[in-house]
Amino acid sequence: MTVKYTKIELIRHKMSIFLILFSYFLLSLTCFYCTMGFKYDPLPELRPNKLVIEYHLSGGMRYYSEALYIFEDSSYFTINDGGAISRVNFIMSANELEGLYKVFIDNKFDKIKTHEVQVYDRGGSSVYIQWEKTRFVSVSNSGMSFIDGGWQKEWNACINALEQIIKYQSEKQVREYELRYDKSLFGHEINVFINNDNVIKNQDLGLLSSSNEIFIQYVKLIPGKHRLSINWNKHYDNVQINTDSTECVNIKVANDTLRYDYILRNK
Repeated sequence: MTVKYTKIELIRHKMSIFLILFSYFLLSLTCFYCTMGFKYDPLPELRPNKLVIEYHLSGGMRYYSEALYIFEDSSYFTINDGGAISRVNFIMSANELEGLYKVFIDNKFDKIKTHEVQVYDRGGSSVYIQWEKTRFVSVSNSGMSFIDGGWQKEWNACINALEQIIKYQSEKQVREYELRYDKSLFGHEINVFINNDNVIKNQDLGLLSSSNEIFIQYVKLIPGKHRLSINWNKHYDNVQINTDSTECVNIKVANDTLRYDYILRNK
């Protein structure tokens, strides 16, 4: 089917197409300049009010991520390890915020240069700092974005400062969690992982136990959910544990199947 236009209609039709394309061009250009302008906003010499700092770490192809959010009145850190999400809430003092902000100023965070390399499924870290609602600067060392060689020292200093906060706040809130393995698991070579930490490696729990009935292990975990993985007698099972609501998990084997139940945490 052919559509015929009069000369006036044809002119209007072409003008409509031109206006649509021109509008799209202006929108794209505006977004480009906004993004570039925001990206290179210089950090104020003095710590601004309403400061927001975000740190993200991704595992690339691995289902793992970390995120740190720092605000003036409240902050938190999360880990997503294969869908098991744990979270630490905390508050930083004014002096702590000043010290952290000074690290970014001293290391010229807003001037750190990056370049792109065509790679795929690369994890890594990125930092985003915002103030005054519309002002921000961000630097990424993940995906196709790489830190220039001459800025590695400054980048590492900023990342280390954030990781020290994560380490300090996490250690303050670790909880002791009890793992109880029934004697039905004795006599097998066992591997146990909590998230990605190998807490029992190729061991017969019966040889570790001082009892003929049970083997008890204590581990320290941050608040939230964690993935307990058990490899026994060519079986592989995952158990989710939540340190916010439970304080112990009982594990046993019945009819060649892993069974478990929890002891609730006292409120």
